[in-house]
Amino acid sequence: MSGRLSILVPLKEQATVRCVLQNNIIVGHPETGENLEAISFYYDDVKLSIGVTADFMQQEAQIVTNGIELTTTSPITFVVSWIQPVTGDNDLPTFFSVDLFYFVNNKNAMDTHKRTVSIAFFNI
Repeated sequence: MSGRLSILVPLKEQATVRCVLQNNIIVGHPETGENLEAISFYYDDVKLSIGVTADFMQQEAQIVTNGIELTTTSPITFVVSWIQPVTGDNDLPTFFSVDLFYFVNNKNAMDTHKRTVSIAFFNI
């Protein structure tokens, strides 16, 4: 994995939040897991994944063409990770790295976890 970024959105009231690529050319592909909603994008030799720990069956949320959108009243953390160069043998780590549960509970991933940067947005 080349990098990872976590984005904390500290909500206190209901809001619709989007984590998207500002690009209409690249189309994402959904990659979901247990309590994980993710979308991945491939461009040249890069794979970028956006994920959020959420149960879309119990929240007003959706994977959109260029990212993830959800309506919630609770703080939410989006995770973005990327790998370059991506090959058929190494594209799985971006999926696991956007799953906060896996990443916090997997000792093998902790060295990469040190690259995490948290950003808080207060004016939404």
